[in-house]
Amino acid sequence: MQMLALVLILINIGAIAGPVVGVAIVYRDNLSELVIPPEINQLIEETAVAGSQIQLPQLVNYTYNPVAKTVTAVANFTNPFNLNVTINSLTADVVCNEHSLTLGHARMANPVDLDKDETAYITTVFVWTTDAENHFLTQHLTESNISISLKNIVVDISGITVEAPASYNIGTIPIPVV
Repeated sequence: MQMLALVLILINIGAIAGPVVGVAIVYRDNLSELVIPPEINQLIEETAVAGSQIQLPQLVNYTYNPVAKTVTAVANFTNPFNLNVTINSLTADVVCNEHSLTLGHARMANPVDLDKDETAYITTVFVWTTDAENHFLTQHLTESNISISLKNIVVDISGITVEAPASYNIGTIPIPVV
């Protein structure tokens, strides 16, 4: 009786492990195909421009409105994909690099349509908080510039939402007159 139970257990293990081991042996040279179908890899290869990397937007210009407590930044961005895209939204927190204090929130003003290989301007409005004003007056009183980064970046590109886990260093900008 115990021998029969042992044989049945071994049959069950073989029935489960056999196909898994067989698939692993078949895909041993490219295990990613177990998770990512070849059709998806082909779509990615056809969509991205060969050898290109996605370049982050480059700051072109910015203006201050001390009454509204806003900074309007204009950056250019080149579409690296082999298809037209729409950047529907972009949001981020603006942070002081030196003190890790959140100064406010930035959002894209309007959606931007980009054709393949086209460069367009993206306008983003940053609204600073009362805490940011106090921070400028207490921590950066004698300084004329502040080093900032964007954190918690969320971008909606053609309906696909991407959240950036890392921060993006904007660099040094003049401190708004408060």
